[in-house]
Amino acid sequence: MALAGESTGEIGYGVEVFTGIRPTGELTVANYLGAVVEVVGLQKEFEPVVFVADIHGLTDQDPGIVAEHKEEVVKDFLALGVDPERASIFMQSDILPELGATTLLLSRELTLNELTGVPTLKDQVNKAKLKEGKEGEDDPLSAKVMLGLYPVLMAADILAQRAHLVPVGKDQISHLELTRRLAERFNDRHSQTFPMPEAYVTDGDTEPLRILSLKGDGKMSKSERHTALFLADSPGVIEQKLRRAQTGPAGELTPHITSLSQIAKGLSTDTEVHQRVDDLIGEHMDGEPVMGTFKGVVTGVVNDFLADYRQAGERIAQDPGFVQDVLENGRGPAKERAAETLQAMQDALKL
Repeated sequence: MALAGESTGEIGYGVEVFTGIRPTGELTVANYLGAVVEVVGLQKEFEPVVFVADIHGLTDQDPGIVAEHKEEVVKDFLALGVDPERASIFMQSDILPELGATTLLLSRELTLNELTGVPTLKDQVNKAKLKEGKEGEDDPLSAKVMLGLYPVLMAADILAQRAHLVPVGKDQISHLELTRRLAERFNDRHSQTFPMPEAYVTDGDTEPLRILSLKGDGKMSKSERHTALFLADSPGVIEQKLRRAQTGPAGELTPHITSLSQIAKGLSTDTEVHQRVDDLIGEHMDGEPVMGTFKGVVTGVVNDFLADYRQAGERIAQDPGFVQDVLENGRGPAKERAAETLQAMQDALKL
């Protein structure tokens, strides 16, 4: 992999670190811990580029929902610590002409059999069908074409910006495989156009972060209002939700207890809080009835964190043009990189 500052050819180096988020609803604590924290950490070493994936949002969401939330996501990222002096943010739709053409040309390198075999596509199809009230139709061929093409569009996002590092968790490394396959095929068949994107594994040697729904199975989701902790929730709502949160019987360390522990430790840098969480879990494992106290500690941490978030959001709101300025500063370089990449692809394909 090329090092920062090295050239990869005529069209330049591209982006060091590249990541994105879909604007499909209000952000949750899980979104912060899973996406924003990594950008805040990475901006200390790199100059990450973040894109708001509003086109991806249209694959399974109403356009009105995407439009409502896409600028709110930017405000949230800024209020949660993303520094526009260190990180760049742009709207995916601002480079739609270049991105659409890149997706089309990349699709030339992929067979329909390979596309329908993408492991995550069936999951996406299932989610979309459930949203439409249709269960049991998990055949990828039953999906809308835009949803079916989302893996190619994801690859185009990364390759158009000539990204070198893409943050992923251990359980998401396979998501990058199709992008690498397409880049390798295009480079081998036509010309050395793309750097080979690498996974920046955010979990390291630690246990992968898995923030669960407060009740029942599955991850915490924006679509489940009553079982998710939203950044916009009031202190009283947070207390009520966590008081009702699922834990487990004394002596048993359940995934839900681990999830609540990860929330508390992820939102607080106070080592005393971390020790208190560990101590309470230890007492729980010894058979002590301490889950009420444990939930109280988690509630305090979440509400302290959200108080700081609200204050930062109020400061941002005092400058109505700030968010648009941030997006405009990100749009220019992103569009230029995408246009350079597309031109290189067209030249390689003799168009």
